[in-house]
Amino acid sequence: MLRKMLLPLAAVGFLGASGNTYGGKPSLFERDLDEWFYDEESSQPDEIRINYGELRFLTQPPEKRAPYSQNLLTISAQSLLNGWVKIEQCHTGLDPMHMVEIVYGYKQMRGLIITKVRGIGQAWVEGQSVQLKEVTLTAELCVQLEARILHKRDSGGWVLRNGPYQRRFLDSYFPLRLTLRVNFPGGLLQYIGSQPRETEGLGVLAETDSVVFAAWFEGQLVLEIYFNETK
Repeated sequence: MLRKMLLPLAAVGFLGASGNTYGGKPSLFERDLDEWFYDEESSQPDEIRINYGELRFLTQPPEKRAPYSQNLLTISAQSLLNGWVKIEQCHTGLDPMHMVEIVYGYKQMRGLIITKVRGIGQAWVEGQSVQLKEVTLTAELCVQLEARILHKRDSGGWVLRNGPYQRRFLDSYFPLRLTLRVNFPGGLLQYIGSQPRETEGLGVLAETDSVVFAAWFEGQLVLEIYFNETK
């Protein structure tokens, strides 16, 4: 039996202290490990190159399939008063496993519910996690929750902190595809930048009331997204 932990997607998901993560627990037999790493239909590379958590953006998708975490974060006018942000998240391309766990490590979160399940034998919410049984190659999982991740900056403006997004197995990290869209009230906020900044392997598209991040990466990705109040 193989039990995996998916941590941010950070706390998302895949995808961490304040996000979700894909990871693993050492509760499997050597034969199971071999099958997972070298199965032709698995999402693991033929040649294992160990990554111990250092963030590395990929300029090209990996040769083999990898999980895809799609995220929609909504900042409302009320968010500016209390810091709570709505998060909608979908996962596809999950590793086919008997047991999978998606853990959300947000310090403050509420209302975690499953909104869509496909290609998964069983799925249920357990505390700040989603437990999955009999995950297949066609699996799709969508969830919704709220997290208190919008904070006022001492220097003025706001910062939305989300992550770490990661796909981890035991102590190693593997490729993950991420898109993250943040919708915000354009009449109240203006996007001014992020950390990390746009770079090769991390695309950023900003509009008057939204900003979208798209990346392939290995390791741990924490996004800080900065806003000023609209004058």
